[in-house]
Amino acid sequence: IEQIILTELDLWARSPTRYWMLTGDRYYRGEHDILNRKRTVIGEDGKPVEVDTLANNRIVHPFLRKLVDQKVGYLLGKPMGIETDDERYQDLLNEIFDYSFLRLMSALGKEAIVKGIAWLHVYYDEDGKLRIKKIPAEEIIPLWRDTDHTELDAVIRVYDVEVYEGRTKTVQTKVEYWDTSGVRRYIYDGGRLIPDVEAGDYGPHFYLARAGKEQGFNWERVPFIAFKYNPDEIPLIKTIKTLIDEYDARVSDHANNLEDLPNSIYVVRNYDGVDLGEFRRNLSTYRAVKVTDDGGVETLSLQINTEAVAMHLQRLRKDIYEFGRGVDTQTEKIG
Repeated sequence: IEQIILTELDLWARSPTRYWMLTGDRYYRGEHDILNRKRTVIGEDGKPVEVDTLANNRIVHPFLRKLVDQKVGYLLGKPMGIETDDERYQDLLNEIFDYSFLRLMSALGKEAIVKGIAWLHVYYDEDGKLRIKKIPAEEIIPLWRDTDHTELDAVIRVYDVEVYEGRTKTVQTKVEYWDTSGVRRYIYDGGRLIPDVEAGDYGPHFYLARAGKEQGFNWERVPFIAFKYNPDEIPLIKTIKTLIDEYDARVSDHANNLEDLPNSIYVVRNYDGVDLGEFRRNLSTYRAVKVTDDGGVETLSLQINTEAVAMHLQRLRKDIYEFGRGVDTQTEKIG
């Protein structure tokens, strides 16, 4: 089992599935790729060279957040009704499916859309109450029994916790292996699995107290429940990321052009100075430059095709809502 866990951990760390989960979460929080973009020019050797004198607007458009919130609001905004003819059973159900559970369902919906799949963990707390908890999808490695991903053989959970070693704060990676026989707990360190004795390296799913003694029990199934955005578990970001990136890039480029090229290009003849940097500084500071003999300064007007940019952005916006399966509230058809 430990060899299986190590293999799955290695595959999961570099899997496309986990990459898209983290990317979806990042874009939902507004951390787009455009924020890492640098302005470059062609250097003397023909290779790109980063420059910091040009405008570098990095404008984020959180389309994913709007689409996700729109879907969650439409699907799960209205509280669900759970009814039964048995009044006693109704009271028991209401204790579980209360207001906090309805909020949990909304969080599950958001998680499933952003990451393709969401996970609930069923457990008993220290007071013996049945609890249901959402586990971040990037922490769960499912070992499916069937190709349709409907039955679980086991679940591997990997997550980081902050611990103190003396006065030093460190991050420790915990690994749990859940199957129908119980749960194994490890600490993942340097590519090795070390039994987590402090947390209980091996035990049942939960304990119940009977006649003053604790007795361990296991669920008949692995106590994790999957909620899928679609049968293929494809997150929304995978469908529209390139469109969002293009929209961010074109708007940012247009802002750069407006900032870098506000009026014109200067054509200088017989400048009485050292370099072009000094020329720009004199022009900005004194609104004048010195030239020699028949020297002078002329300008070439620059025309920015704003109409073409607007049409391109309009098309991108339409495609984002088309393939993101959402409603553009800015469209004139809303009226």
